[in-house]
Amino acid sequence: MKKLIIKYGFFVGALSALVFLYWPALNGLPIWDDNSFLFESHFTRREFPSLKIWTDFNWPVSVLIHKLMLNFWGENLRLFHSINLLLHFTNSILLYSFLQKMGSKFSKEITLLFMFHPANVISVAWIIQFKTLLCFFFGLISLHLYFDTRKSWKFYFLSIISFKFSLLSKSASIGLPLLLFIYSRIKENIKINFKIIPFLILSLFAMIRLLSSPVTIETTQNLNQQSPHHIEKKINQERTYIQEKKSTLAQDFDKKWNFVLASSHYYFWQVFLPTQNSPVKEASPPSHKILYYCHFGFLVLIFLIIWKKNYFFLLLAAHIMLLPFLGIVTAPYMNLTWVSDQHLYLVLPLFIAFLLEMSFELSPRLPKILLILLMPFFFFKVHESTPYYKNEIEFYKSSIDYDPLNLPVGYNLAMSYLKGNDLNSALNIVEHFIFMADVVPELKQNRYYPEMFLLYIRLKPTEERIK
Repeated sequence: MKKLIIKYGFFVGALSALVFLYWPALNGLPIWDDNSFLFESHFTRREFPSLKIWTDFNWPVSVLIHKLMLNFWGENLRLFHSINLLLHFTNSILLYSFLQKMGSKFSKEITLLFMFHPANVISVAWIIQFKTLLCFFFGLISLHLYFDTRKSWKFYFLSIISFKFSLLSKSASIGLPLLLFIYSRIKENIKINFKIIPFLILSLFAMIRLLSSPVTIETTQNLNQQSPHHIEKKINQERTYIQEKKSTLAQDFDKKWNFVLASSHYYFWQVFLPTQNSPVKEASPPSHKILYYCHFGFLVLIFLIIWKKNYFFLLLAAHIMLLPFLGIVTAPYMNLTWVSDQHLYLVLPLFIAFLLEMSFELSPRLPKILLILLMPFFFFKVHESTPYYKNEIEFYKSSIDYDPLNLPVGYNLAMSYLKGNDLNSALNIVEHFIFMADVVPELKQNRYYPEMFLLYIRLKPTEERIK
């Protein structure tokens, strides 16, 4: 009885702490995609056929659940936020149970660090990221069932179904079969694990469906358009052709490689030292090549040192799960936000487990010391981050403060001010970007620049523009 009280007291205390830390976000208004993909979207309305969502959408499970919630409870924002928080808490409990099943020495420590990690704020506080939480939920259930296959084969088929539901919630779990493959080779010494084949097929199908979906194709085409100079480039086709020929394969590879290194550097250190709070990060990676190559060398050195250790699998698996988000195959939204913390949600437990396992080898007391040091820091960073999700103005302002050249975020901030009839603030933001576009001509290549310029004409009196 005493053990049960301690166990359930631990979870009740953790949930209470989560509610306290996320309270500003629980009372938050819709931000960014919350409106366009949920509250103001036609496909979440009752009259839109659910079967069409199931057949036409890449992530129909999360969309359908949001549709049902909206139809039953209306725009009850606190309910949507509460569902996200409770799902995150449920995921943490599932993680704790799974770690115990796998015999981890640090089940409680990993669960606590995952539950209160600042990188998870964007997934929990942003309503539309319900899809990320749901993806992890079904992914964890799939892993639970997969490792229960020895008890009954029905668990194996249920595991495949759960994995399919995870992919249909969001494709972030697309690397899970590779994780299982590496586990079989390293931990179980199985060269070819035929049980993984259905998971691999499902992942491959999900990847093809994602890349060939009308939404992805349309978004990619829109992002490739250079509307601000469309007429000018038609007039100067020959000059443009000559300039484009100068872009060699080597230069393209160097740019892509630098992009991958920059993303890897950010994600890795954001796990262990989550200092960046802004919801939207930089629009493109800074060119600190020396720093990124040092990071790459550091990772190679770590892999060489620990490749025979038990926790080698954890570090390798974490990077495998991150592969879709490193920019090796550039996603259509990468030029808007080249890194985003929600991509870490499914990967965090692996990185945290790696940190604790490695520190345990150095000293058995070190994991407890790390927990004591990191938890207050995590609490502080979460408490600092959640107010950004109170409303879209706070959301965009915090991002602009971090990346003053992020024109899409700036445009959305100006529009948010206009919704609130704050014309002066909207004009200040627009003027800032019009001025910066003269200083940094690359901004004029952004597809949001024409809209920003039209907004400038609309807000700025004619006589002042002439001056």
